[in-house]
Amino acid sequence: MSQDNFPVETRRHSAAHLMAAAIKDLWPNAKFGVGPATATGFYYDIQLEEPLTVEDLPKIEKRMKELRKKKKKFYCEAHGIDEAIEYMAKEGQDFKVELLKLLRDKGSTAIAKETGDESVAGEGLDEITFYRTGDFVDLCRGPHVDHSGQVGEFKLRSIAGAYWRGDETRPMLQRIYATAWESKEQLKEHRRLLDEAKKRDHRVLGRQLGLFSIQED
Repeated sequence: MSQDNFPVETRRHSAAHLMAAAIKDLWPNAKFGVGPATATGFYYDIQLEEPLTVEDLPKIEKRMKELRKKKKKFYCEAHGIDEAIEYMAKEGQDFKVELLKLLRDKGSTAIAKETGDESVAGEGLDEITFYRTGDFVDLCRGPHVDHSGQVGEFKLRSIAGAYWRGDETRPMLQRIYATAWESKEQLKEHRRLLDEAKKRDHRVLGRQLGLFSIQED
C-alpha cells in the first residue's frame, strides 16, 4: 500500500508508536500507558524515572525523524492472552499487563471505556496482537502503515499530566501531545491556524486592548 492510500488516522496512530519507539531509545526504562490517535494528531501517556520537560520535546522529535528516515517496519505479532501477559511482565510494562488483564476479565469494551483508546485490543481473546517498531513493542490491534517512512509529518506540542485510567488515586503519567498530518503543507497550515487562534485568545486581547488586567495576587 502506498503512503497516499493510508487513512490519516492510521498514520497518526503509527506516529504515536514511532514516538514511543523514540522515547524507548532515549529512555530504555520508560513505561507506557495508552497512545491513541486524535482529531488532529495523537498523544501517548508515559512514566519515566525523571520527569520530561518541554526542552526534551525537540530531542524526542529529532529521534523520531531519524527513525522515520530509516523506514522501520511495523511487524505484527500474535500471542495468546496468558502469553501476552507474561511477555509484557518480562518487559516491565506494568500498565500493559494491567490492560491485558482487564481485557481478559472484562473484554475490549472495558478498555476503550476506561482509557479512551480503542486500538489496544481486538474483539476476541483467542489471539492478542502486538506491533513492533524498532525496539518498541505495543499491545495494539492495528492497522498501521508498512514502515515508519509513511507516518507523514508531525510536531510535538506539549506535555501534561494524566492519571492512569483517569483515576486520581493511580499513578500520574506524563502525556505528550502531538499534531500529525499527511504533508508538510497541512502541518504548516494547522500551526498557522493555532497561532492565529492564540492571537485571538480573549485573555490576550483583553490585556492588549486594556479591557481588563490580571493582578498577581
